[in-house]
Amino acid sequence: MPGGVRSIVRHARAAWAVALLGPLVLAALLLPWREGITHTLAAFVLLVPVVVASWLGGMWPGVGGAIVSAAVFNAGFLPPYGTFDLERTEYVVVFVVFLAISLSISWLVGVARDRAAAAEEREAEVRLLFDLSHVLVTERSEGLPVALGRAAERLGFVHASVQMDASDTPGLSLPLRVGTELVGTLVFIGDRSALTPAEARVVEEELADAEAYRRTEDIRRAMLAAASHELKSPIAAMMTSVSDVLDRDRFDEVVARDVLQDVRVSTDRLEQLITNLLDMSVIEGGTLRARNEVVLLGEVVPRAVDGVVGRWPDVSFDIEIDDDADLVRGDPTFVDRIVTNLAENAARAVRTSVDRRIAIRASSKGGQVEVRVIDHGPGLAFGDQDSMFTPFYRLREGSTGMRTGLGLAICKGFVEAMGGSIAASDTPGGGTTITFTIASGA
Repeated sequence: MPGGVRSIVRHARAAWAVALLGPLVLAALLLPWREGITHTLAAFVLLVPVVVASWLGGMWPGVGGAIVSAAVFNAGFLPPYGTFDLERTEYVVVFVVFLAISLSISWLVGVARDRAAAAEEREAEVRLLFDLSHVLVTERSEGLPVALGRAAERLGFVHASVQMDASDTPGLSLPLRVGTELVGTLVFIGDRSALTPAEARVVEEELADAEAYRRTEDIRRAMLAAASHELKSPIAAMMTSVSDVLDRDRFDEVVARDVLQDVRVSTDRLEQLITNLLDMSVIEGGTLRARNEVVLLGEVVPRAVDGVVGRWPDVSFDIEIDDDADLVRGDPTFVDRIVTNLAENAARAVRTSVDRRIAIRASSKGGQVEVRVIDHGPGLAFGDQDSMFTPFYRLREGSTGMRTGLGLAICKGFVEAMGGSIAASDTPGGGTTITFTIASGA
């Protein structure tokens, strides 16, 4: 039995012992002087077990003590002695008043005890929160491992770890969640007894914050690294093209037109990257809100594809939208960004392939519209299907050999914000098919 539970059981037993035996012991001590003491003095003495029982065990042991004390007071100190009968009306009043006072005291002392215990628990929680926060602030960049070590040390444990399956692991186990995601199980090893509810609550919240901070930091570093890399390419292309024109002795209109075309493509790439970074910051910041409007796929999809074709002129798109799938409900901006990113991702995948055709199909299924973006590129390796929607996930050997960047992670965030789902699968004959669902507007 954990130490905290044992302590509660001991207090409860002591409270009931005082409530049931205390009045009898005190009455036995007072009996030799029964004729010389007043009813008031006897009543006050017999109220002592009521107060003690209430403080040790709360209201119910106090009520029990009040009943026993009232019975002892009646039989031992109100004539006729040794019976529960009362020979005069004034004794009835004395008895009723004593019983009422006893019950009132048991209730008041029990409430005061519970409030004092709650105050002590809150104080302990605040103190623990302060201590853990203090040590985690300086070590937070290290993430969960350091936070676990600090928490174990502060709570009196020898070791702490996070395990996915802790069913057969000895020690104290607590679930660890980041948002609604179950990250694993916290396992504390040591001789300490079970955590109090306040300690458990603080530990779970602080360690979840530490893990969430680590994940955010990983994404932030990846975003900065990728942004600096991605920004260099279009800027370098524009600088090279412009420098080539400026270095010529005479103006060549044909060359200038080609340079401007290159600058436009590079500018589009920059705009796409900046838009993705802004979208990702909104998603990661938890401030994403989707509108619920009727959207025409027949208008949004071709417009989004036209922008991608301008950046990838060697790629062709075949769009087919069923009549009953043209209307969907969602955020028109989100739908446009989803189609743009999926088309861009597919174009990147097929850029070195012989077959550079990309198909976009939309069909209605059970109150939802299913949109598929199908390419015939290198395809995915085993395990990429689920992980490719993580920001900057690097695809494995045998697939595209490149990072997925932010596009797919943004698509996942937008789709889920509208109540849909997104998944990747293999295209028959080779390639990748990404499918997302959205509510039908028909």
